[in-house]
Amino acid sequence: MTDSVPLWLVVATAAALGALAVATIGRWTRPTPTDHAAIALACGCAAAVSAGSGIADTAAVVALTSWAGVLCIVDGRLLRLPDELTLPAAGAVMVAAQHPSAAIVGAAAYAGLHWLAAAAVPGAIGGGDVKLCLTLGAVGGQAGVEVWVSAAVLAPVLGLIAAATAAAVGVRGRFPYGPPLCAATLVAWLGAAA
Repeated sequence: MTDSVPLWLVVATAAALGALAVATIGRWTRPTPTDHAAIALACGCAAAVSAGSGIADTAAVVALTSWAGVLCIVDGRLLRLPDELTLPAAGAVMVAAQHPSAAIVGAAAYAGLHWLAAAAVPGAIGGGDVKLCLTLGAVGGQAGVEVWVSAAVLAPVLGLIAAATAAAVGVRGRFPYGPPLCAATLVAWLGAAA
């Protein structure tokens, strides 16, 4: 990060962008004040952790965090990931990638892995999750093999923990897998940046 932009300004801007991202989900669900606060806090934390990586990387992390927050809210409420939220993001990541071939390979491999899992265990992973993996795999591929592998290993672990926690408090039925996928990628990417 350059000395001309103070960290507090980057964090505040990131938090504001996160709150703004929540406002875009009205087409699918009605955001609550808690939704706004959660995404703003996540964006601020992501900006703080990635701030040493430079303004461009911090902006990319904040953009992904905002988008992931919106996806998590929509998936959590509707158990659905709309194509309008998943597919354009995959294209945007691949176009903006510094290493496009790594992003494309990462996207294809991560989506392919989840497509195979969805085919092997019908109903366990939805088509929206597979499409989400195009973007998350592109991020992991762009960031490096270690980030991709870390996200691929961490996602099912986080999914199992979340599902077990939900079951322990009496929640039954289908469970959204988008939030663990997003969280795993963000944790892996931020872990590599820290």
